[in-house]
Amino acid sequence: MTGRKTMLMAAAAALFAAQPASADTVCEWMELAGRLGAASQGSATPQTPDQARVTTRTALAMFEALNRIDPRYRSYLSFPAAADPTASQDAAAATAAFKVLVSHYPAQRAAIEESYALAMSTIADGPAKEAGRRLGEAAAEAAGAAGGIDPAIAQAPYRP
Repeated sequence: MTGRKTMLMAAAAALFAAQPASADTVCEWMELAGRLGAASQGSATPQTPDQARVTTRTALAMFEALNRIDPRYRSYLSFPAAADPTASQDAAAATAAFKVLVSHYPAQRAAIEESYALAMSTIADGPAKEAGRRLGEAAAEAAGAAGGIDPAIAQAPYRP
């Protein structure tokens, strides 16, 4: 019984050690991606193929970074299954989005950097923040290098 009790206590401690990414973090970065895209063309609609790629890569980079910390789903980019489970998910998501957005919207770098600095200032300094930052950078690089169907190219309908 003592071994089972110890195991249960360790499992409970692990639940509290991992800090999941705030839904606000992901939503705020996706909203920023949309605003940057609209500002780059001068209106909110319709979304151009370039904007669709940036939005998709932003979401993909954040997904891969977060899924690597807390692997629940199959990776789209063949990222390794696990990283440091104590890495800050908010730092990973913010860094992944930041890196994708700044590479696609260099003219708006100052606004993107300001958003990133604000997001990172709310995360406690330490190894978890640094691990999340490194993971976010790797996820952004992988998302940027990902191929796939280009939404700017009309696809022929599938014919069995």
